[in-house]
Amino acid sequence: MNKFYVLAFVLFLSACSAQLSALQPGSGCDSFQPAQADIEYVLNFGKELFSETDWQRSYTVEEFKAYVSWTHRSVSAISDVSILLFCDEGGTQDIGWYFNDDSVQTMFTEYDQSLLVKSCAKDDFLLYEFEAIEENIKYDIRFWAQTLNKSRVLTMMLVFPRDESNMLEQYGQQFFPELSSCP
Repeated sequence: MNKFYVLAFVLFLSACSAQLSALQPGSGCDSFQPAQADIEYVLNFGKELFSETDWQRSYTVEEFKAYVSWTHRSVSAISDVSILLFCDEGGTQDIGWYFNDDSVQTMFTEYDQSLLVKSCAKDDFLLYEFEAIEENIKYDIRFWAQTLNKSRVLTMMLVFPRDESNMLEQYGQQFFPELSSCP
């Protein structure tokens, strides 16, 4: 009978570790395409906070990138979650060169106006806060980049109308409590 409990416990641990590993991003660069683990990672990142009642999800996989876009059904808000592959010799060690005030600002040139308000860093996180205007509507934007391992970076962008800035604060706090906004 004792052997049965040991076997059951081992099977339980195996099942748990298999589930946990499915939530980890890939780490190799065998291909320029994101690994299945990368795709699952972005599809599941924040899934419990983006209810299908309020948010609509779409996703895309392309070379060096897998991303999920969430569009709010009733508020003019979006969220993009990406995993980026850095497969060159330096990997993610030069992340500050790739994500800096100037390069990140170019991401928001599609808006009628955009202004980098603050940027800050803590541990493996970078955060950029923007104000933008599109079709006379003012938006607040937060863009995070987090190094996950030597070849993977997670990025997340939250865009909310200024009138809904409390929602931006709430989501930022839920996703990144250690750096939800710049001091």
